[in-house]
Amino acid sequence: MANYNLLYAPDELKRFYDMCVPDLEADQVFFLSLSARNKYLTEQERKDLDLGRTEMFSKRLIREKSFERFTRTLRQFEVNKGGYLTSNGSNIPEKAIVVYFNINPSSTLTALQEFNNKVAEYQMELAQKALKKSDPSDTLKRMNKLDVLLMSCYQRAQNKQHWMDIDFDITKDRYDIVQMLLKDLKEQKVGYVVVDTKSGYHVLLNRKDLNYNFNQSISKCVEEADKSWPDQNWGEIVNNKNAMCPLCGCLQGGYLVTMKEAWKPE
Repeated sequence: MANYNLLYAPDELKRFYDMCVPDLEADQVFFLSLSARNKYLTEQERKDLDLGRTEMFSKRLIREKSFERFTRTLRQFEVNKGGYLTSNGSNIPEKAIVVYFNINPSSTLTALQEFNNKVAEYQMELAQKALKKSDPSDTLKRMNKLDVLLMSCYQRAQNKQHWMDIDFDITKDRYDIVQMLLKDLKEQKVGYVVVDTKSGYHVLLNRKDLNYNFNQSISKCVEEADKSWPDQNWGEIVNNKNAMCPLCGCLQGGYLVTMKEAWKPE
């Protein structure tokens, strides 16, 4: 049975890795995840497959900065067909899968703090139900998924000191709107990387260079989009607070994610 093929261009991944992947501190790890998106399926496929909500359905940690480890972890996502199924037992189509990378490392100490608080909450629930002689099955069911909870805690435990992500969810032919932001960034000597994705562009800003109110630059881009597409739902241009970006070198809905350009002040 064929495998999923998610890492499509290792050289493109290496370019991104060299430019964007920061060093790790003692308590930090990198976080990778898979998501399946309905929007990459046809209307008929959505009905036939019953994909449902399968975002973040597989998650992995990378515990040291090493391109070999990075590549190896991505290959571990490439399981046999039959390994990723929809709610009706169909294979999740490869074209629906996106590999996401948390652009900032996650702190194990922060993740464990949230995890321990949640475990203590579950234990309190069990104690209260025992006193009241009520059914503990719901709490126990959630406790059986503590491994899932821990990975979710890691996902939320980003130490956002390296990159900020501005998500341009616009048509691909309007890169000129992205360039409005890039012009301001260069003038303010803020380093950036532009990731070219199926749904638009992600502009990663180097936080160490940020020295001005970048929200004004984003507002200018939004105004230009509103002028270009009046009375239309043209998408959005936002500060992507979850700081998850499709990973360069991997396919997103059949589209190869690449690093379009990068700049850093001298």
